[in-house]
Amino acid sequence: MIRPSDEARAPRPSRRRGRRLRLKADEAAMRAHPVAGAWLETVTALLGEAAMADGHVAAREGAVRSLDFKDGRVSGPVEADSEAPRNVAITLDAIDDAGWNTLVTDMAAEALYTARLLEGEMPEDLGTLFERRGMALVPGNGETLALDCDKRVMKQHWRPAALAWIAAERLATKPLEWLVVRGLAVDALLERLRHHRTLRHSEGTEAHPMAQLDPALIKGTPLTAAASEFWRCDHPMHDVSREVHPNKALLRRLGGSSLGGKFPLGFDFFCRIAVRPSRLALACANQFGQLVVAWRRCRNG
Repeated sequence: MIRPSDEARAPRPSRRRGRRLRLKADEAAMRAHPVAGAWLETVTALLGEAAMADGHVAAREGAVRSLDFKDGRVSGPVEADSEAPRNVAITLDAIDDAGWNTLVTDMAAEALYTARLLEGEMPEDLGTLFERRGMALVPGNGETLALDCDKRVMKQHWRPAALAWIAAERLATKPLEWLVVRGLAVDALLERLRHHRTLRHSEGTEAHPMAQLDPALIKGTPLTAAASEFWRCDHPMHDVSREVHPNKALLRRLGGSSLGGKFPLGFDFFCRIAVRPSRLALACANQFGQLVVAWRRCRNG
């Protein structure tokens, strides 16, 4: 754990009212985080152990008023007792647009990256993907950092150190905000991934390659030859096998076909329900006719 060498180097922040950020996170937890820890290690190499210790005290006292992540820049006003807040910025190299295009192409090939980003999580192997393309996601030992502030603040390294501690606390809880410093916010990255996948699908990319077919089969028969053969049957009708109906319970209860098996049972059933009522009606008509003849005979007789 870093211990301040001289707390007087980091004056207590002003007691004036206003919004301020107080460091609350545990130092060991921040140093163990893959993004926040790498950030603290790189800033310590720039400012020194003593400045980081003084900045830790100032950050816990609320010296940092606000924090801003921008393209290649971590900035915010830092104040001390009896002094107005002074703007402090730590700058580093951002990834250019061509580099991001290469990264987006690699990330679009795996749906896992988009899914994790939509959930607000940092993909585990995202750093490996950056390194494979010769770029760094998190700051490392070879990272070049610089201070952007006036000459008076330039000598007070506890101010950028306090800002670095507040930034580390933010990165430990929201590591995706570091992408803004690298040059592309999460929302913009997701939009690029959607756009890239849309373009890739519009170009005809398919999950499986197309089958290799014979060119003659693809070309097919000329239309004039197909028209003359369209209505011609290659086999006699009696050679066409009849459809075999399943032996269902209803058809079993109807019994065998009364038409000698010429038609399926379904058609036989239709014949039964259509012909039997007509036969019954005809029998009734015959009986009625016989009654009329008998009545006339009795009347004439």
